[in-house]
Amino acid sequence: MRTVRSWFMIWIMVLGICGGGITVYGADLLAAVQEEAPTASNGVLNIQHWTHLRDRVLPLNGEWAFYWQSLIEPQQWKDKAVLPEPVWVKVPDSWTNYRLANEKLPNQGYATYRLVVQLPSSEVGRMKSVYVHGVATAYKLWVNGELVLENGVVGPNTKSSVPANYAKMASFQPHESELEFVIQVSSFVQRKAGIWERIEFGDPEVIMSSREASVAYEVFLAGTLLVFGSYHILLYLQRSKNKAPLFFGLTCLAIGLRTLLLGQSLLISFFPQLPWEFAVKLEYLTAYGGVIFFTCYIQNQFKKFLNRWAATLIIGIHVALGLLVMFTPALLFTQTLPYYLFVFIAVTIYWLYLSGMAVGRGVQGSKMHLATILIIVPCVISELLYYKTTFGFADILSLGMFIGLILQGILLAHQFSRSFEQSERLSEELSEWNQTLATKIRRRTLELEQSNAELLQANKSLSQMEQSRRHLLSNISHELGTPMTSIQGYVKAMMDGVVPPGDPKSMKIIFEKTLYLDRLIADLFELSKLEAGQITFDRRETLIVPFVRKVYDKYKFDLDEYDYVFEIQGDHPEQESAAAILDPVRIEQVVSNLLYNAKNNTEPGGKIQILAQIDTNEFTVHVIDTGRGMSEAEIPHLFDRFYRGSANKRSGKKGAGLGLSICKEIVASHEGTIQMCSMLGEGSDVYFTIPLVQVRQRVEVEG
Repeated sequence: MRTVRSWFMIWIMVLGICGGGITVYGADLLAAVQEEAPTASNGVLNIQHWTHLRDRVLPLNGEWAFYWQSLIEPQQWKDKAVLPEPVWVKVPDSWTNYRLANEKLPNQGYATYRLVVQLPSSEVGRMKSVYVHGVATAYKLWVNGELVLENGVVGPNTKSSVPANYAKMASFQPHESELEFVIQVSSFVQRKAGIWERIEFGDPEVIMSSREASVAYEVFLAGTLLVFGSYHILLYLQRSKNKAPLFFGLTCLAIGLRTLLLGQSLLISFFPQLPWEFAVKLEYLTAYGGVIFFTCYIQNQFKKFLNRWAATLIIGIHVALGLLVMFTPALLFTQTLPYYLFVFIAVTIYWLYLSGMAVGRGVQGSKMHLATILIIVPCVISELLYYKTTFGFADILSLGMFIGLILQGILLAHQFSRSFEQSERLSEELSEWNQTLATKIRRRTLELEQSNAELLQANKSLSQMEQSRRHLLSNISHELGTPMTSIQGYVKAMMDGVVPPGDPKSMKIIFEKTLYLDRLIADLFELSKLEAGQITFDRRETLIVPFVRKVYDKYKFDLDEYDYVFEIQGDHPEQESAAAILDPVRIEQVVSNLLYNAKNNTEPGGKIQILAQIDTNEFTVHVIDTGRGMSEAEIPHLFDRFYRGSANKRSGKKGAGLGLSICKEIVASHEGTIQMCSMLGEGSDVYFTIPLVQVRQRVEVEG
């Protein structure tokens, strides 16, 4: 009875863990039951009468206009240029399944897709988003003539194109009831080509919610598998006699890493500089490696029924496939995928043979192995069919492997638990036989001391983690305040009628603030890397005077609203050509922090100035206020991390003291310096200096 109850609880736990995956994969089926989404016909998708445009994601499926071996831009349709006759093709699908003049298209080439979407008049002016899952292997997407997405570099040949293929999202505001989607695609590096995965359209909130659910689901799967794998490998290192945990752990690591390469391509998000070719090789190698490790794991569990010839053949084939992936381009090794289905069927037959023999002989745990294989096999076949014919489910292998590996983990835990129980029983019997009470007490004492030391170490680690968490929260609360206050100011101005609702200039500034927030949030998590010089800056040649003027325009309303006199000095037209190599977003962050500090240290009605000075070799930006100032003794500590002036402490001003230390690191990364002049009660002048681009340097850059 106890065994039945244990198995029942195991299956309840597995079903509960996998509920998230079932929800993700069943979302599209549920939407289809509610109401079938409209599809395009002859290059036109009419959604004027579709009632779920604001609460559901719409796949842009159906017949698109297709121009083979042509890279056409939207302007050519507006100019009524002479264009080739389109062919109506099914999207999503690889263009290798299309036929022109009764001949299948090759996987290498380039083309242009076009679709016109007819919106209801109520949707004009409402923000919309488009989400591209995967286009092989580089693309550019225009919406009503505006370039909104770009992945890789599109070109008419191998040399001029750069492959990239991962999910992206873009938002835009339609100003008319017809949307024209134009996509240029080039593919020269792999088996599939064209728009072979769906493109989704809808409200930004709906698409973002769907994307966040997918990301959370994939992070959960990958994280669990990676933790499982690391744990069992460490378990093997503690007791290397039993190799089952090693092969099981390696299988978990391989499938977990592969999960990060599929779907939302989370590994690309973590490492954006990862080459496309390397990512594809890693995707295939983790799949083949997972099969090898799982085969070794099954063999280790059922050594009595091992067929060495079959095992050697399976491992040899997968090693050969791995070498093919490592030493050949993606254009070659991706061609093997359709044939690999037959190889995997042979592998599963061998797995089923071992498990079936073990079940027939009543080997303990064999039924769990058989259940695992019966779960994994349909998932692998479904995924292989999807990537071969788009029939089936994409990336379902990770879910299947996750369920199967959970069962195997439970089985291994059960085996270790039994071994541990047996070891304890034998130890107790031996202790009773030898009546070595003193030895037993000594051993128990040592175990308690070891446990106490481990607890102390764990407590120390938790304390360090808590301190890091507090520092991070302090950074977030400090750094997000300025842009959020600005956004609230513009929104309040619209609500109060100070600025007309929907004012394009104000909306643009708000939008830029949100982009700035997004960038800032990501950088806060890498604040420690700023000090180590490991942050990548988006440096570009920037004209100083227009840049400073633009920053002044952005923050003018924030300060005017609180009765500050906000002025800009040094805006000289004759210096318009002065330029520097810098990251505009980062330098704007510096100016924003300085303005924020000036505002906090100056009473309403005071004066704040931005002064730009341009010399022969460098430019300097001053932020001058008429506030309370700072004593001379405090100035040397001003740029220290977490330092807050005594005036701020007395006044109760909130802040973690991080703003100026971050400014210092950003300016130092631009080979510049930042300093402060201040007198108590007479205001402050905080200024930073960055080298200019010399004439010779500019010529080299342009050349």
